[in-house]
Amino acid sequence: MTEFIERINILDRQAFGRRVMEWSDGRMPIPQTLDEAAQQLEGIIAFPLPSYITKLNFIKTTKEVWTIKIPPADMLQDTRNRIADPNQEYHLDPNYAKRVRGDFPDDLAFFEFRVGDYTCSLCT
Repeated sequence: MTEFIERINILDRQAFGRRVMEWSDGRMPIPQTLDEAAQQLEGIIAFPLPSYITKLNFIKTTKEVWTIKIPPADMLQDTRNRIADPNQEYHLDPNYAKRVRGDFPDDLAFFEFRVGDYTCSLCT
């Protein structure tokens, strides 16, 4: 059996999106340590994080700079391996299907979810 790389478990992407917005506009201080992040994200992200995560890095972008986040090569390969395994399924957050079906409460709620999804995703 293949062992796959453990991923961060975001329990509530919409709540995570709201927290990211609060960091962006200064309503909440940006955590400086993993412990501070754990305190601010309790109930939003499952802790402890995967053991390979040892540091925290925030990148505050500006509209003038095109920022392209390059995912880790080993995680891309891990996802390729998952896709190739007939016992695995490529995970897509169920909120996308809810949006397509028209079941998402409103545009603001979907926007908050999207911010939470894309700011932490590694595209893997």
